[in-house]
Amino acid sequence: MSLLALMVRSLGLNPVKSDSSFTDVKSDAWYAAAVSTASAAGIINGYENNMFRPDVQITREELASMVVRAMNFAGASIKVAPEEQSRLLSQFKDSSKIFWAQKEIAAAINTKLINGLDDDMLSSDGKATRAQTATILKRFLNAIKFINE
Repeated sequence: MSLLALMVRSLGLNPVKSDSSFTDVKSDAWYAAAVSTASAAGIINGYENNMFRPDVQITREELASMVVRAMNFAGASIKVAPEEQSRLLSQFKDSSKIFWAQKEIAAAINTKLINGLDDDMLSSDGKATRAQTATILKRFLNAIKFINE
C-alpha cells in the first residue's frame, strides 16, 4: 500500500477524495485517497467484485503492472511489440506463470525496471519484497526523470 501512496505523491497527483469504488477500502483509511487517485489515473484497476485487497502483499506481476501504468500516465509510453514481448519473456523458465500482465512485465523488463530473480527465473507470482519495491520505485522515478541516480 505504501508503494501506491509513494507513487501517487511522487507523480504530484492531486488527491481524488471520493468514495472508493472498491468495497474493501474504507473512506477513512489512511490510503483511501491514494487508492482513489491511482484508480482515477488508471494506475490500478483492482480485482473482481470491486475488491482492492489492501491488506494483501502485492506480487511482482502486480508491481510491474502498476509501475508501467504509472510510466504511461507520466507520459513515458513504454510499449513492446508482440514479437519483442515473446523474446523478452522467453528468457525466463517461469514466464508461463505470468497470469495476466505479460505485456506490462515485458515492458518493465525492456525498460530495465525489473529483472529476474536470477538469470532465468522471473518469479512474477512471488510476493514483492520491500527491497524490490524500493528499487523499482527508484528506477521508475529515474526513468521519468524525476530523480537522477
